[in-house]
Amino acid sequence: MLFRRRRDTVQRLYESVLAQARNPRFYGAGWVADTVDGRFELLALHMTLAVRGLQAGGPKGQALAQDLFDAFVRDMDASLRELGTSDARFGKRMRHIVEAFYGRAKAYGEALDKAPDGAPSEGEDAALREALARNLFGGAAQQETLDRMAAYCRAASAMLAARPVDSWCDGTALFPAESA
Repeated sequence: MLFRRRRDTVQRLYESVLAQARNPRFYGAGWVADTVDGRFELLALHMTLAVRGLQAGGPKGQALAQDLFDAFVRDMDASLRELGTSDARFGKRMRHIVEAFYGRAKAYGEALDKAPDGAPSEGEDAALREALARNLFGGAAQQETLDRMAAYCRAASAMLAARPVDSWCDGTALFPAESA
């Protein structure tokens, strides 16, 4: 019973992250391309934000962060199978997805670690804007879009890090109401 309850909790948490990554406000002209790659990039960004927030919650949060990551991997596995990835290429594709996630998580994490407790200076936010431009926008984004997305990431990161771990699955919004 306890295992099922935890699994259900993690699934609700993952669905919340997934819903935010699919928020229509992130897509459209001048924003993220509404493609398989664009959706993966937004999911990787929101997973990074959620995992970082959970990890700030000590051992309990770190365990939940691992469970959340495992739910992400299961979802990517199922998605690849739905897309018809052949068995011969499946392992390579999954490894690529996991490596891509870790690369983005590292880039976003290092950028967010600069000025974590306040408004970053122009130079401190350059790394975050560069990571967003490279990964989320494929190198083609307007400065205003990058600024808004960087501000959103900082707000989400601060909000999630301050949230008590026990409240992560209570049904309240995880991410800032004003999305990008």
